[in-house]
This record gives sequence, structure tokens and C-alpha cells, in this order.
Amino acid sequence: MSKGDKPAPAPISTPVSAPVSAPTPTNRQKRQAAQIGAGYEKNGMPSDAAKALAWAIVNRLHDEGGKSGTVRRLGRP
Repeated sequence: MSKGDKPAPAPISTPVSAPVSAPTPTNRQKRQAAQIGAGYEKNGMPSDAAKALAWAIVNRLHDEGGKSGTVRRLGRP
């Protein structure tokens, strides 16, 4: 059998699971996003861009499901 005559590998089957929904933001996160977005709008940023940036900042601050506090503060892997 020559090198080019090899059969294609069998596809790997993976179990199909339900899509994971995003966690619902807390009231605190909603307030933070509103305040941050209002500040950007006050400085002349368009409303939709300000809202997107505000939520990106809130998500970064709350680190959805990230490392525990001590590890994050000390910078350990």
C-alpha cells in the first residue's frame, strides 16, 4: 500500500449536550454596568458602544467563574 492510499481516519463522536446559557447578571452588576456606561456616554461615546464596553468591564471585574481571590491577588497559576 502506498502512502497516498491510506483510508481517512474515523470521525470522533462526541456526546451532544445542551447549550450552556450565560449566568444571569446580579443587581450589583447591572448597577455597575449602568454607571460605567453613563460615564462613557457623558464623555461622548455612542450609547451601544458604551453599553458594550461597560459590560465588558463588569465581566472582567467579576471574573465569571475565575480563580479564587487569594490566587488572583498573588498572581499564582
